[in-house]
Amino acid sequence: MLLRQVFNNKSIVKVTTSVLLTSIAAMAGADSHAPLKGETINFVVGYGPGGGFDTYARVLGPALAEELEATIVVQNMPGGGSRTATNTVYREDPDGTTIYILNGVPSALGQITGAPGVTYNLSEYTWLGRVNAEPWVLMVNNDSPFHSTQDLIDADRPIVFSAMSRADGPSDSAAILCEALQLECAIRLGFSGSSEARLAVYRGDADGIILTDTSINDSVQGDQARAITVLGNSSSQYFPELEPISEELELSEDAAFWNDYRGNVAEIGRSIVAPPGMSDELTNYLRTALETVLTDDEFLSELADRGLDINYISGSQLESIVNSVFEASKSGRATEIENVLLNKYF
Repeated sequence: MLLRQVFNNKSIVKVTTSVLLTSIAAMAGADSHAPLKGETINFVVGYGPGGGFDTYARVLGPALAEELEATIVVQNMPGGGSRTATNTVYREDPDGTTIYILNGVPSALGQITGAPGVTYNLSEYTWLGRVNAEPWVLMVNNDSPFHSTQDLIDADRPIVFSAMSRADGPSDSAAILCEALQLECAIRLGFSGSSEARLAVYRGDADGIILTDTSINDSVQGDQARAITVLGNSSSQYFPELEPISEELELSEDAAFWNDYRGNVAEIGRSIVAPPGMSDELTNYLRTALETVLTDDEFLSELADRGLDINYISGSQLESIVNSVFEASKSGRATEIENVLLNKYF
């Protein structure tokens, strides 16, 4: 009788222990599916409060926090045209508690041209997904003799572009357009900002400037300029009547190389990244969470009502685009690329 009681007690202990271990395993499994649950995540913005990048971060933050079951705090880190933030986040721990909305065009161009102060390597960043990207568009003033891309090709004098500095977006776009189409060009630098550079076009001191289609649309809607050419391979939502030059023209292999190269830089756009060296498990978790947020129809409708455009692409797609940009920059054409971006048309 006593032996049977002891046996039964042992059985009870075994069953109780088994249930306890199963519960612990289940809890561990649940945590593994939400590895950032309860964590505080810094969402870094490379500019001060109130700008476009800050607005996107503050709108995306709460939705992403809900998906991750975490707290997200927007951290503004202005300096060096976002270079300070890009350098700083590059050195952070890849533990998922730091993400960054990166400005792809100046970040890529800074690295490509070896700009002073660049200590990051975009190829090593963890790419989570793109929020949006805008095609770059050439505008001319309303009295300009240029009405189409073909008019630029047929020009009998140098075409003058305005910009602020080398590899600033407008200047490298102009240089690559001139190289791709073999135009005779002169790029005038030294304007204090894009507003002053645009004013030079309005006054006729320059023939044109290349900016994002959102910026160009402001000038066109204000009846101050005309859009005539879309660079790269993506159409503009604001100027659907204009085909990107890859479709508008039959480009030679060399022209296509230059157009694709600058087009891919533009495609990086506003992207969400994390520091280099993140584990595959955590990378995939963050990528999935971002995709869930940026493809939710109700959320996208709310953003559209606020005038915020989303054209999401996945982290893996984005990583391929970034790699193609830097593979070209390290190819046998590296010296040629540097010459076009920094010297040839200035």
